[in-house]
Amino acid sequence: MKSKKTRGLMAAILITGMTLGTTLGCSDPAGDMNGEEPDDGFAEARPQLEQQLRQEKENEVIMAHLDELRQEADVEKDMDAVEGDDPDATIAVVNGEEIKKQSFEEFENHERQNLAMMGMDPDSQEADEIIEDLRPEILENLIANTALVQKVEAEGISADEEMVEQEYQQYVQQAGSEEELEQQLEGSGFTLEELEEAIIEQQAINTYVADYVDENLSEDDLDFSEEELRELYDEMMEQQQEQQPQMPQQPME
Repeated sequence: MKSKKTRGLMAAILITGMTLGTTLGCSDPAGDMNGEEPDDGFAEARPQLEQQLRQEKENEVIMAHLDELRQEADVEKDMDAVEGDDPDATIAVVNGEEIKKQSFEEFENHERQNLAMMGMDPDSQEADEIIEDLRPEILENLIANTALVQKVEAEGISADEEMVEQEYQQYVQQAGSEEELEQQLEGSGFTLEELEEAIIEQQAINTYVADYVDENLSEDDLDFSEEELRELYDEMMEQQQEQQPQMPQQPME
């Protein structure tokens, strides 16, 4: 079994909501002049809409499987340790494997980063209150993550060496050099070897999850109706309009 220290290094919520990252098209006023239905951008956005619904379906399948693994696991929790300050304290035991408070804190930091991305001060009292409310959920995510890793290891799934090397090199490029990457990791209490170990673990998880989704989602599950696509499109357009700044009205002459 891999070092449990890598659990903290790669700690993050496995499944996050997906958003449609492209701007949905604008209407074409020329459509009415040609006697055709006006093009409101729906046809152009259709591939992205289908991808969005596909991702939502995949997420539903994965979340259900994580919940299944969590329920099947032999789990002991210690909420006093969760609320405590000892990073070496055991906050939960999953099928005999201990989860330390340090890993929990990594998940907490991930949530604080999410709050910062939404424009909130991650060190504010409001952020502290949100994190406090999220703690039970964070613990459940950690338990599910641990159970998933155990499942992957039990299945004997291995990572693709080429993919591992590619991801490792991406870290090197982002840092500037391998030496600078090593210094950055040391500042967080990790080594290059632990980073590579964490990448191998995550790649194996990705392989398992992809195979599970393929086995548990049929083509019929991914055949979306016109009504489903149009409903999502309308929601996206409404959100886009709400985010656009209102133009000041010109005074009437």
